[in-house]
Amino acid sequence: MVKKIIILLVSSLMVMSLLFISCGTSEGDETGTETGDGEFSDPKTPKYGGIHITMGTDPQGFDPRVVMSHFTNTLPTTHELLLTGDWSKGPAGTGETDWQLGFLGRTDLFAGSLAESWELVDDETIRYHIRKGVKWQDKSPVNGREFTADDAVWNIDMEWTTEGSNLDIFFKEEDHLISVKKIDDWTIETKFPAHATAIHIMEDSCRILMLPPEITDMYGDQQDWRHSTGTGPYLLTDYVTGSHIVYEKNPNYWGNDPNHPENKLPYLDGIRQLIIPDQSSQLAAFRTGKIFNYTTTWENAKDLLNQCPDLEYIETYGRGTALCGRVDKPELPFKDVRVRQALNLAVDQQEILDAYYEGHGYLKGWPFYPIKAHEPFFTPLEEMPEEVQELFEYHPDKAKQLLAEAGYPNGFKTKATCSSADADFMAMIREYLLKVDIDMEIEPLEPSIYFSVMRARTHDEMIYKWTSMYWGPWLMHEVRADSSDCVSFYEHERTLEVYDIINRNLGKNDDYWIKKLKDLTPFMLEESWGIFLPVPSSYIMWWPWLQNYYGCTHVGYAEFGKYVFYVWMDTDMKKSMGY
Repeated sequence: MVKKIIILLVSSLMVMSLLFISCGTSEGDETGTETGDGEFSDPKTPKYGGIHITMGTDPQGFDPRVVMSHFTNTLPTTHELLLTGDWSKGPAGTGETDWQLGFLGRTDLFAGSLAESWELVDDETIRYHIRKGVKWQDKSPVNGREFTADDAVWNIDMEWTTEGSNLDIFFKEEDHLISVKKIDDWTIETKFPAHATAIHIMEDSCRILMLPPEITDMYGDQQDWRHSTGTGPYLLTDYVTGSHIVYEKNPNYWGNDPNHPENKLPYLDGIRQLIIPDQSSQLAAFRTGKIFNYTTTWENAKDLLNQCPDLEYIETYGRGTALCGRVDKPELPFKDVRVRQALNLAVDQQEILDAYYEGHGYLKGWPFYPIKAHEPFFTPLEEMPEEVQELFEYHPDKAKQLLAEAGYPNGFKTKATCSSADADFMAMIREYLLKVDIDMEIEPLEPSIYFSVMRARTHDEMIYKWTSMYWGPWLMHEVRADSSDCVSFYEHERTLEVYDIINRNLGKNDDYWIKKLKDLTPFMLEESWGIFLPVPSSYIMWWPWLQNYYGCTHVGYAEFGKYVFYVWMDTDMKKSMGY
């Protein structure tokens, strides 16, 4: 049932053969730059210069008050936040986290950025001390002036008061900022409701990218990439839709490497992001060294490692997914926990992991994974209560029994919305459910339409969606109905109680709220807000000339790709390998 069919075109086979040959061009020892005496320099020794070439996607805009910040994907390279992630606590330093998923709400991983430091004055007040000497990019109308407290106040106020902004969409009005004001030229203060402390520590400090107000004053917004002006280590110098994005080194960047404090950042001369929509072309570009790092599936990784054994990589996990029904509609069966548990017992998750993913994944795909970043939150499935472990076993007879107890002895009909890209996977789930007399009609939607339905939560009954707890545990998206990511509309007094504990303790007693969330995990799983599905393995891969990288993707909160602040290139190694 879970057998996959792969159609290979003759032309693809020809391309693969040619690319296989291209991967065999490297010669000699590739552990570092060759020196005059035939030895190689240590890859851990910083090196300046080189252009990093990587994958990119077309931004939907350049102003996070016009377009959701998720889609202004050039800004984390050119602009900065008040606080960021401490690179020295990742694999390049002490190894306290792997920087694959960001902070996860841990304030011990914070580091100063445009704010040199911060303090939680009381449950309703944060004070930020602005770093002196930081300059905006030197171009009109900002002209390289110094970043000030006024800039920080303007940005925080704009983000919370602009209708349709990221924070306006994701947080209910009673959680919103009360005020932000300048105390003096280098100090600002935010005020917020006491129940929303965690929201404002994370969002105000680590989510709001700082933009210069002059550009909005002059042009009405900052949507034109030519006006993009930040304080970061790179300057956006060229963008061609569907082709490439180019950044140059900011010669006036203020930052130093926290692991090598004598070194000014950045090390690279620039970055070139190639926009390649077709996956086979992406793989070809990576395989031939045209791009230097790439995140891919376990299927692709297996081929890449066979053909290019010099590649560096880490195996991790991708985004988890779940299929859930709306519990807010009393006419639907999903309100009853017995129905929700029956759905899990009816689907053979282990078979999906073993046959569909060929064992490349993790059975308990929600909420946390067996990775370094999740260590404080994670409990292995075998240490969970038996009732929880059973939900990840295949028991169709017990599923039928629970359905009968819930008033559905003959099963029921339902409809599940999904992206057209997931229709085949959903067809597999449907076959499982049919065996317990649940007839699930699949409603595949074109991806952009699906995204609109999912974000607005306007699906009729069931929906298949990625999960969010793995990257934002402090937000508890899946188990509080006011979150736009809670597509089941499920919540419980126990989940809301822990969410309140998080908001009142994050930044003051992180160990306490993390333990409370960890202890709640068995209950959340037993409540079965969705069908929990295995999470497949994902591979972060890179060529060895890209150094000080370690597969880090999210350094901070939503700063995807911030590794480019800190990595260096061994251009001599690249040349010696034939690329």
